[in-house]
Amino acid sequence: MKKLFLNSFYNLVDLLKRDSRCLGAWYYGSISRGLEDDFSDIDVVFLIDGNHFEGFSAVITDYVATSCDEVVNVWPESYNCDELKNFQHVIRLKDDLYMIDFFVLNSIKNDCWIARQHYMDLLPNQVIFDKSGAVKELIKRSPTGSKVNIDIPYVIKTYYTHLCMLIKYFLRCDYFKLRKNIDFLYNAHTELLLSQYDKIGWGDYCNKIKQCIPKNMQEHLKLYMTSPDIDIMKREILICAECFALDAQKICLDNKIQYPKHTEKLIIKEFKKCLIVS
Repeated sequence: MKKLFLNSFYNLVDLLKRDSRCLGAWYYGSISRGLEDDFSDIDVVFLIDGNHFEGFSAVITDYVATSCDEVVNVWPESYNCDELKNFQHVIRLKDDLYMIDFFVLNSIKNDCWIARQHYMDLLPNQVIFDKSGAVKELIKRSPTGSKVNIDIPYVIKTYYTHLCMLIKYFLRCDYFKLRKNIDFLYNAHTELLLSQYDKIGWGDYCNKIKQCIPKNMQEHLKLYMTSPDIDIMKREILICAECFALDAQKICLDNKIQYPKHTEKLIIKEFKKCLIVS
C-alpha cells in the first residue's frame, strides 16, 4: 500500500483519537488479514459512543476531508442503520485517487447480523486503538465466522435448469436474459466448488474463491466472463457446462451423493443440437 495513502490514513486516525465520541478502531477487510497490496483500499471500523452515533456519523466526511486534498465521492451503503454505517470515500492525494471504507459501529447497539459481521473473529492484532477497553470487551463476544453450507443436489438442479433455459434465449438472441441466466450458472458453479473447498469463516464469495478453490478450478469460473458475440458465447457456455459436469461428478462422488448423469446428458445434448454453429 502506498506510503502517501497510509500517511493520510494515520493522520485521520490521530484526529479521531482526540474525539471523545470515538472509543476505538480496528482494521477490516484485506488489510486486517495481511492480504493487502498496492491497489487495496483501507477498510476500518470505528467504535462510536452509542449516545453520539448519529451525530458522529454526520461529520465523518468532514474528518476525511482534513486528511486529503479532495473528497471526490461519498457512497453510503444501502444497509446503513442505527447499529452500523459505512461511508465509502474516494479521496484525492496529489494526482492519485484512493478509497477508504469508513465504518462506524454503535457501542451500545450492535447485534444485528450486518453489525456483527464487522467484529466477527476480531483479533487483538487488528486493533488500531482502544481508549478504555471497549474494543477488548467487544472481542470477548466476537461472533465466529462459518464456512458456507450448500445443498449440493439443489445447486446441480439449479445449474441444469438455467442451462436449459439458455437455449431459448440464445435462439432469440435475448442478450439481457442471457446475462441474467449466465449469472445463475456462474453462481451455482461457485457454490458447488465452495461446498467442497471452503475453509475460511470470513469474506464474501470472491474472497473465498481466491483463498480456497484450487487454481485449476478457478479457471473454470473465469470462463463465464464471456464475449458479447452470440456464437462465441454459445461455445464458451458449452465449455462451462462441461467443466461444471466434471466438477459436480467429482464432488458428488466425494460426498456419496447420486449425480444426475441422465439429466446432464440430455440437457447438454439439447444445448449442442440447438445452439452450436458448425
